[in-house]
Amino acid sequence: MAKRKKELILLKIGGSVITYKNSAKIKVRRKVLQQIAKELSHVLKNDSSKRVVLVHGAGSAGHVLARKYDLKKGVNGDKQKLKAALKIRENNQKLNAIIIKILTNAGLPVVPLHTGSVIAQSGGEIEDVNYDMVDMALKEGCVPVMYGEMAFDSKLGLSVCSGDEIVSQLADYLRVSKIIYASDIDGIYDLDPYKHRHAKLLQKISLPDLVSGNLVDLGESHSIDVTGGLFNKIRLLDERFSSNILKQVVVMNGLKKGNFKKSLQEDSVGTLITL
Repeated sequence: MAKRKKELILLKIGGSVITYKNSAKIKVRRKVLQQIAKELSHVLKNDSSKRVVLVHGAGSAGHVLARKYDLKKGVNGDKQKLKAALKIRENNQKLNAIIIKILTNAGLPVVPLHTGSVIAQSGGEIEDVNYDMVDMALKEGCVPVMYGEMAFDSKLGLSVCSGDEIVSQLADYLRVSKIIYASDIDGIYDLDPYKHRHAKLLQKISLPDLVSGNLVDLGESHSIDVTGGLFNKIRLLDERFSSNILKQVVVMNGLKKGNFKKSLQEDSVGTLITL
Protein backbone atom coordinates (compact mmCIF):
# COMPACT_ATOMS: atom_id res chain seq x y z
CA MET A 1 0.00 0.00 0.00
CA ALA A 2 1.32 3.42 -0.96
CA LYS A 3 2.37 5.81 1.80
CA ARG A 4 0.05 8.76 2.38
CA LYS A 5 1.01 11.76 4.47
CA LYS A 6 -2.11 13.80 3.81
CA GLU A 7 -5.38 13.50 5.69
CA LEU A 8 -7.58 11.11 3.75
CA ILE A 9 -11.34 11.64 4.00
CA LEU A 10 -13.93 9.21 2.67
CA LEU A 11 -17.06 10.99 1.47
CA LYS A 12 -20.25 9.02 0.82
CA ILE A 13 -22.98 10.95 -0.99
CA GLY A 14 -26.28 9.12 -0.67
CA GLY A 15 -28.56 8.38 -3.60
CA SER A 16 -31.24 10.57 -2.00
CA VAL A 17 -28.89 13.57 -2.29
CA ILE A 18 -27.88 13.16 -5.94
CA THR A 19 -31.25 11.92 -7.28
CA TYR A 20 -34.93 11.94 -6.50
CA LYS A 21 -34.58 8.42 -5.18
CA ASN A 22 -38.14 7.14 -5.62
CA SER A 23 -38.42 8.25 -9.25
CA ALA A 24 -39.00 5.48 -11.80
CA LYS A 25 -36.43 7.17 -14.06
CA ILE A 26 -33.01 8.68 -13.44
CA LYS A 27 -33.90 12.09 -12.04
CA VAL A 28 -30.75 13.95 -11.03
CA ARG A 29 -30.56 16.87 -8.59
CA ARG A 30 -28.25 18.88 -10.86
CA LYS A 31 -28.32 22.12 -8.87
CA VAL A 32 -27.48 20.23 -5.68
CA LEU A 33 -24.61 18.45 -7.41
CA GLN A 34 -23.27 21.72 -8.81
CA GLN A 35 -23.28 23.23 -5.33
CA ILE A 36 -21.54 20.16 -3.89
CA ALA A 37 -18.91 20.33 -6.64
CA LYS A 38 -18.31 24.02 -5.91
CA GLU A 39 -17.81 23.38 -2.19
CA LEU A 40 -15.52 20.38 -2.69
CA SER A 41 -13.43 22.30 -5.20
CA HIS A 42 -13.10 25.27 -2.85
CA VAL A 43 -11.91 23.14 0.07
CA LEU A 44 -9.43 21.01 -1.87
CA LYS A 45 -7.92 23.98 -3.70
CA ASN A 46 -7.44 25.94 -0.49
CA ASP A 47 -6.29 23.12 1.79
CA SER A 48 -3.55 20.95 0.31
CA SER A 49 -3.48 18.78 3.46
CA LYS A 50 -6.74 17.08 2.57
CA ARG A 51 -7.44 14.29 0.10
CA VAL A 52 -10.89 12.90 -0.70
CA VAL A 53 -12.18 9.56 -1.97
CA LEU A 54 -15.79 9.79 -3.09
CA VAL A 55 -18.46 7.09 -3.14
CA HIS A 56 -22.01 7.82 -4.29
CA GLY A 57 -25.23 5.88 -4.12
CA ALA A 58 -27.30 4.64 -7.05
CA GLY A 59 -30.49 6.43 -6.06
CA SER A 60 -33.22 6.28 -8.69
CA ALA A 61 -30.75 4.72 -11.16
CA GLY A 62 -30.82 1.44 -9.28
CA HIS A 63 -33.02 1.06 -6.22
CA VAL A 64 -36.42 0.94 -7.93
CA LEU A 65 -35.47 -1.91 -10.29
CA ALA A 66 -33.45 -3.70 -7.60
CA ARG A 67 -36.48 -3.72 -5.31
CA LYS A 68 -38.89 -4.77 -8.09
CA TYR A 69 -36.80 -7.80 -9.07
CA ASP A 70 -35.52 -8.62 -5.57
CA LEU A 71 -31.93 -8.37 -6.75
CA LYS A 72 -30.58 -8.26 -3.21
CA LYS A 73 -30.79 -12.06 -3.44
CA GLY A 74 -28.88 -12.07 -6.70
CA VAL A 75 -29.66 -13.07 -10.28
CA ASN A 76 -29.13 -16.84 -9.99
CA GLY A 77 -29.58 -17.55 -13.70
CA ASP A 78 -33.00 -15.86 -13.94
CA LYS A 79 -33.19 -14.16 -17.36
CA GLN A 80 -35.55 -11.40 -16.22
CA LYS A 81 -33.38 -10.62 -13.22
CA LEU A 82 -30.27 -10.58 -15.41
CA LYS A 83 -31.95 -8.15 -17.79
CA ALA A 84 -32.88 -5.89 -14.86
CA ALA A 85 -29.37 -6.13 -13.36
CA LEU A 86 -27.74 -5.13 -16.64
CA LYS A 87 -30.20 -2.25 -17.03
CA ILE A 88 -29.19 -1.03 -13.58
CA ARG A 89 -25.53 -1.14 -14.59
CA GLU A 90 -26.35 0.92 -17.66
CA ASN A 91 -28.32 3.41 -15.56
CA ASN A 92 -25.57 3.64 -12.94
CA GLN A 93 -22.92 4.44 -15.52
CA LYS A 94 -25.16 7.15 -17.00
CA LEU A 95 -25.64 8.66 -13.53
CA ASN A 96 -21.94 8.40 -12.74
CA ALA A 97 -21.06 10.12 -16.04
CA ILE A 98 -23.35 13.05 -15.15
CA ILE A 99 -21.75 13.36 -11.71
CA ILE A 100 -18.22 13.14 -13.11
CA LYS A 101 -18.97 15.88 -15.66
CA ILE A 102 -20.36 18.23 -13.00
CA LEU A 103 -17.39 17.63 -10.70
CA THR A 104 -14.92 18.06 -13.58
CA ASN A 105 -16.57 21.33 -14.63
CA ALA A 106 -15.90 22.60 -11.10
CA GLY A 107 -12.19 21.92 -11.55
CA LEU A 108 -11.96 18.70 -9.55
CA PRO A 109 -9.52 16.01 -10.78
CA VAL A 110 -12.05 13.19 -10.50
CA VAL A 111 -11.64 9.76 -12.06
CA PRO A 112 -14.42 7.14 -12.13
CA LEU A 113 -13.46 3.66 -10.96
CA HIS A 114 -16.45 1.68 -12.20
CA THR A 115 -17.47 -0.60 -9.37
CA GLY A 116 -18.48 -3.50 -11.59
CA SER A 117 -14.97 -3.57 -13.05
CA VAL A 118 -12.93 -3.35 -9.83
CA ILE A 119 -15.07 -5.30 -7.34
CA ALA A 120 -16.14 -8.96 -7.32
CA GLN A 121 -18.59 -10.48 -4.85
CA SER A 122 -19.46 -13.87 -3.40
CA GLY A 123 -22.81 -14.61 -1.81
CA GLY A 124 -23.77 -10.94 -1.86
CA GLU A 125 -20.61 -9.77 -0.07
CA ILE A 126 -17.47 -8.10 -1.40
CA GLU A 127 -14.83 -10.76 -2.05
CA ASP A 128 -12.16 -8.89 -4.00
CA VAL A 129 -11.29 -5.25 -4.70
CA ASN A 130 -8.65 -4.06 -7.18
CA TYR A 131 -7.06 -1.59 -4.77
CA ASP A 132 -4.23 -0.90 -7.21
CA MET A 133 -6.58 1.31 -9.22
CA VAL A 134 -7.48 3.32 -6.10
CA ASP A 135 -3.84 3.68 -5.09
CA MET A 136 -2.73 4.80 -8.54
CA ALA A 137 -5.52 7.37 -8.76
CA LEU A 138 -4.49 8.85 -5.40
CA LYS A 139 -0.82 8.77 -6.36
CA GLU A 140 -1.61 10.91 -9.40
CA GLY A 141 -3.48 13.44 -7.28
CA CYS A 142 -6.92 12.37 -8.49
CA VAL A 143 -10.18 11.98 -6.59
CA PRO A 144 -11.32 8.36 -7.10
CA VAL A 145 -15.10 8.02 -7.52
CA MET A 146 -16.96 4.73 -6.97
CA TYR A 147 -20.65 3.94 -6.58
CA GLY A 148 -23.24 1.36 -5.57
CA GLU A 149 -23.66 -1.19 -8.35
CA MET A 150 -24.68 -4.66 -9.50
CA ALA A 151 -21.40 -6.59 -9.31
CA PHE A 152 -20.53 -10.03 -10.61
CA ASP A 153 -20.94 -12.65 -7.90
CA SER A 154 -19.30 -16.10 -7.91
CA LYS A 155 -22.35 -17.65 -6.21
CA LEU A 156 -25.29 -15.45 -7.27
CA GLY A 157 -24.32 -14.42 -10.80
CA LEU A 158 -24.70 -10.72 -10.05
CA SER A 159 -25.66 -9.14 -6.73
CA VAL A 160 -26.09 -5.72 -5.14
CA CYS A 161 -22.85 -4.10 -4.03
CA SER A 162 -23.92 -1.15 -1.90
CA GLY A 163 -22.08 2.13 -1.57
CA ASP A 164 -21.96 1.60 2.18
CA GLU A 165 -20.18 -1.74 1.73
CA ILE A 166 -17.68 -0.03 -0.54
CA VAL A 167 -17.11 2.70 2.07
CA SER A 168 -16.47 0.08 4.73
CA GLN A 169 -13.93 -1.76 2.58
CA LEU A 170 -12.13 1.39 1.42
CA ALA A 171 -12.00 2.92 4.89
CA ASP A 172 -10.37 -0.19 6.27
CA TYR A 173 -7.80 -0.49 3.48
CA LEU A 174 -6.99 3.21 3.08
CA ARG A 175 -6.88 3.81 6.83
CA VAL A 176 -8.90 6.99 6.52
CA SER A 177 -9.14 9.39 9.46
CA LYS A 178 -12.70 10.52 8.77
CA ILE A 179 -15.88 9.36 7.03
CA ILE A 180 -18.63 11.78 6.02
CA TYR A 181 -22.07 10.46 5.15
CA ALA A 182 -24.23 12.95 3.24
CA SER A 183 -27.91 12.04 3.47
CA ASP A 184 -31.24 13.84 3.08
CA ILE A 185 -31.71 14.40 6.82
CA ASP A 186 -29.78 16.65 9.21
CA GLY A 187 -28.06 13.81 11.05
CA ILE A 188 -28.97 11.06 13.50
CA TYR A 189 -32.13 11.48 15.55
CA ASP A 190 -33.36 9.62 18.59
CA LEU A 191 -36.43 8.69 16.48
CA ASP A 192 -37.21 8.66 12.76
CA PRO A 193 -37.84 12.36 11.94
CA TYR A 194 -40.12 11.38 9.06
CA LYS A 195 -42.44 9.54 11.44
CA HIS A 196 -42.05 11.54 14.67
CA ARG A 197 -42.48 15.33 14.68
CA HIS A 198 -40.64 15.76 17.97
CA ALA A 199 -37.61 13.65 17.08
CA LYS A 200 -34.42 15.13 18.55
CA LEU A 201 -31.26 15.65 16.51
CA LEU A 202 -28.17 14.28 18.27
CA GLN A 203 -25.10 16.48 17.81
CA LYS A 204 -22.70 13.88 19.17
CA ILE A 205 -22.90 10.20 20.06
CA SER A 206 -20.48 7.30 20.48
CA LEU A 207 -20.59 4.26 18.22
CA PRO A 208 -21.23 1.87 21.17
CA ASP A 209 -24.25 3.94 22.22
CA LEU A 210 -25.57 3.87 18.67
CA VAL A 211 -25.16 0.13 18.32
CA SER A 212 -26.74 -0.60 21.70
CA GLY A 213 -29.98 1.07 20.60
CA ASN A 214 -30.53 2.53 24.05
CA LEU A 215 -30.42 6.16 22.88
CA VAL A 216 -31.46 5.84 19.25
CA ASP A 217 -34.07 3.90 17.31
CA LEU A 218 -32.16 3.19 14.09
CA GLY A 219 -34.62 2.70 11.29
CA GLU A 220 -34.11 1.80 7.67
CA SER A 221 -34.26 4.34 4.86
CA HIS A 222 -37.62 6.09 4.54
CA SER A 223 -37.39 5.92 0.74
CA ILE A 224 -36.91 2.94 -1.55
CA ASP A 225 -33.63 1.36 -0.47
CA VAL A 226 -32.42 -2.21 -0.92
CA THR A 227 -29.21 -1.66 1.05
CA GLY A 228 -30.46 -1.09 4.60
CA GLY A 229 -30.26 2.68 5.04
CA LEU A 230 -28.77 4.19 8.20
CA PHE A 231 -28.92 0.93 10.14
CA ASN A 232 -26.63 -0.76 7.63
CA LYS A 233 -24.11 2.10 7.76
CA ILE A 234 -23.80 1.77 11.52
CA ARG A 235 -23.69 -2.03 11.42
CA LEU A 236 -20.79 -1.96 8.97
CA LEU A 237 -18.88 0.57 11.08
CA ASP A 238 -19.33 -1.54 14.19
CA GLU A 239 -18.18 -4.71 12.43
CA ARG A 240 -14.97 -3.28 10.98
CA PHE A 241 -13.56 -0.57 13.20
CA SER A 242 -12.05 -1.39 16.56
CA SER A 243 -8.77 0.51 16.09
CA ASN A 244 -8.00 4.19 16.63
CA ILE A 245 -7.16 4.86 12.96
CA LEU A 246 -10.59 6.22 12.13
CA LYS A 247 -11.13 9.19 14.42
CA GLN A 248 -14.67 10.25 13.61
CA VAL A 249 -17.73 9.80 11.43
CA VAL A 250 -20.09 12.60 10.46
CA VAL A 251 -23.68 12.16 9.28
CA MET A 252 -25.08 15.35 7.76
CA ASN A 253 -27.63 16.77 5.34
CA GLY A 254 -26.13 16.89 1.86
CA LEU A 255 -29.04 18.90 0.47
CA LYS A 256 -28.18 21.98 2.54
CA LYS A 257 -25.87 24.57 1.04
CA GLY A 258 -22.55 24.87 2.87
CA ASN A 259 -22.65 21.52 4.67
CA PHE A 260 -19.98 19.84 2.55
CA LYS A 261 -17.61 22.75 3.02
CA LYS A 262 -18.25 22.83 6.76
CA SER A 263 -17.88 19.08 7.31
CA LEU A 264 -14.62 18.95 5.36
CA GLN A 265 -13.27 21.94 7.31
CA GLU A 266 -14.07 20.40 10.71
CA ASP A 267 -16.92 22.81 11.45
CA SER A 268 -19.78 21.41 13.51
CA VAL A 269 -22.53 20.08 11.28
CA GLY A 270 -24.96 17.17 11.58
CA THR A 271 -24.12 14.37 14.00
CA LEU A 272 -20.59 13.49 15.06
CA ILE A 273 -20.05 9.80 15.82
CA THR A 274 -17.02 9.09 17.98
CA LEU A 275 -15.45 5.62 17.88
